[in-house]
Amino acid sequence: MQYIFIYGKNPMLSLAEINAYLEARTKFKLIESTDQFAVIETDFKPDIDDLGGTLKIAEVLTNKNEYDFYNIYKDSTGPFGVSSYGSKNYQNHFTEMIKEQMKSDKMKAGCLHTKEPFVTHTDMINKHTLKKSFEIVACSGKEFYLGKTIGVHNPYEFRKRDLERPKQRAIFSIPPRLCRIMINLAKADGTLLDPFCGIGSVLQEAALMKFKIIGSDLDEKCIRDCVANLVWLEKEYKITIDKKIMQADVKSLPFESNTIDAVVTEPYLGPPLRSAPTMKEAGQIIDEVQPLYEKALEEIYRVLKPGKRAIIIFPFFEVKGKKIRLRASTKLKMIEYFEDFEEHHKTLRQIVIFEKV
Repeated sequence: MQYIFIYGKNPMLSLAEINAYLEARTKFKLIESTDQFAVIETDFKPDIDDLGGTLKIAEVLTNKNEYDFYNIYKDSTGPFGVSSYGSKNYQNHFTEMIKEQMKSDKMKAGCLHTKEPFVTHTDMINKHTLKKSFEIVACSGKEFYLGKTIGVHNPYEFRKRDLERPKQRAIFSIPPRLCRIMINLAKADGTLLDPFCGIGSVLQEAALMKFKIIGSDLDEKCIRDCVANLVWLEKEYKITIDKKIMQADVKSLPFESNTIDAVVTEPYLGPPLRSAPTMKEAGQIIDEVQPLYEKALEEIYRVLKPGKRAIIIFPFFEVKGKKIRLRASTKLKMIEYFEDFEEHHKTLRQIVIFEKV
């Protein structure tokens, strides 16, 4: 079976997550990748809820621009959607084709109207499109792919785990979406450690992904808040979490060597900034956090099992078109890195994939 994955806002990071997610579970073949979507062949059926950086997943129906949609629309009770991605806009073409086929079968042919050539994932969730009806996606790259959407990213669930949990730390909190991407990049199961756990953002997503979680932080209040948030998560999602949460200094982690299956963490990135830093200020922040990173990397290397990954966020800054990065020495092998940030961010995130070899 071939599947279409529609990327989120960071295509390179989305594709890296998809690859890591599938590599950890099954054999697959990347058929095509553009700046909007990937087409992958696999016997494994992907679940959109497992991913943080994918907006939609669709099953490929055909490579032709014609199709008999009867078996898709026969049970429809609401307006359908058509989305087009790639170099050519097929939205009107397939909307009219489906309408004509439905009318010939004496069915109501309501469709979702959009300003863009696609229906957004939020509109599909709000209108319960996949529960009441269906969506067709038409993707044009080197080849043409027509698919039926089988999964849509639900931003409200991620927002709930961020904003509705009892303890907040807004300035320093990492988005749940990014936490899930990073966990997938680790390509692991078993025991996951976050040695800068804060209020538990990474640990929440890892718990939902059935990891045994270990969280540590030097800040005693963060530990209390982390525990409170995990208790809330257990009640809200009716799960039991295998967890150890403790106050500990990352410079001397209380864990035996070679015992951790994955490390996923966002360390201290420097002080919160009200405005973009100057070259001097950016350099000072890098100098401030570098010793912490190097000691943390040393301990992470020690506790991580051989062949396993650590996914760590590094701060960087862009000043007058020049990127100022933190370069910390470590025994860990750097596999790849990705940038992920919004335009309004002053401190930018670099997601680095390390492996213990």
